[in-house]
Amino acid sequence: MTFLEGFEPTGFELRRAEAGDADLVRRVLCLATGWRDDEPGYELPPGHDAYHEDWGRPDDFGVVVFVGMEFVGGAYARRVGPADGTYGFVDPDLWELSLGVEPAYRRQGLGRLLIEALKARSIEKGISGLSLSVELDNPAGKLYDAARFTIVKERDTDLLMEWRGPSSVH
Repeated sequence: MTFLEGFEPTGFELRRAEAGDADLVRRVLCLATGWRDDEPGYELPPGHDAYHEDWGRPDDFGVVVFVGMEFVGGAYARRVGPADGTYGFVDPDLWELSLGVEPAYRRQGLGRLLIEALKARSIEKGISGLSLSVELDNPAGKLYDAARFTIVKERDTDLLMEWRGPSSVH
């Protein structure tokens, strides 16, 4: 079974993010950081370079979703360390997940589709699991909870969460 089987809803095309998809990966991050906005912009807040710079490193992996030729969302994971200063770092055995969906396509199951595809891909790659940070008032927190992410730490404005794969011993 490939990581895409069973995850493609009607009308959407899901594919793996490739090294040439740096602009899409950056857009995912814009959507993730601009989740409150009806029309998220294309600028990132300062300090987010570690999340997308040099996309296509050997350990990077992700998925992107289209409706026809229109990009509507994606999710990706990359290995980071404490020196990278990312919000969702838990430990070096977990890849940090970023997920974003264009506002017009939210609440249609794409977030769950993207998370499940990344979880399956991480299992395929032998990765221990995924981690993330979600702001306390972000409705995506419920999505991550439903996808079996557990809270590692509650901070002032966000939750640090992780999902451990079946082969993970922690």
